[in-house]
Amino acid sequence: MSTMPRIEQIDAMYRGEFQLPDGSVMPPPWEIVRPQPAVVELTESGRLTGRVLDAGCGTGRHSAYLAEEGHGVTEVVGFDGSPTAIGLARERVQLPNVSFVVADATEMDGVDGPFDSVLDLGLFHMLDATGQVAYARALARVVRPGGTAYVVAFAHSVTPEVLRAAFGEGWQVPDPEPTFLYGKIPPGETPPGLDAVVDEETGLSKIRALVAAVTRA
Repeated sequence: MSTMPRIEQIDAMYRGEFQLPDGSVMPPPWEIVRPQPAVVELTESGRLTGRVLDAGCGTGRHSAYLAEEGHGVTEVVGFDGSPTAIGLARERVQLPNVSFVVADATEMDGVDGPFDSVLDLGLFHMLDATGQVAYARALARVVRPGGTAYVVAFAHSVTPEVLRAAFGEGWQVPDPEPTFLYGKIPPGETPPGLDAVVDEETGLSKIRALVAAVTRA
């Protein structure tokens, strides 16, 4: 894989310019054509409500899904560190109660709270330990007391201990629930330790994950 900084890698993927060693172009592996089952379950169970922040929203697929299918969702604001992803989201999602902003997850400048709920689908696990702490602090500034962030992350790298170390004081961090994430991982590009199998029905990689409902005290 490339040695360029992570956000530059991601933006290159969205631009269609991220090349693998064999010369093939790798798109964002998390951009699949349907909502992630974990998001569908959170939405259908009514856990994502009110004013929702879609953290690391990519091209806005789940922002649109929440706005259209969410029970009691009044507004969705999506942010991502990739300008290209946000540009695509603004082109693709034309809904009156959905907006997008380019922002660093560890600072969230330009992300105006308060929010009742947060969807974090694969953002937390892309940050190192220092970034995770900064991200939790930034979330604390925009999530109302009693609001909940639903963190969906790879189970091999995010444990309950990792979550509690990042969120710490000011958050209630219960034990996470098991779930799965689906992605398009090219052959030979599966990261070390990732617990993934190929789903025969979809042809996608099915990755063991967890979802943690982290509540602002």
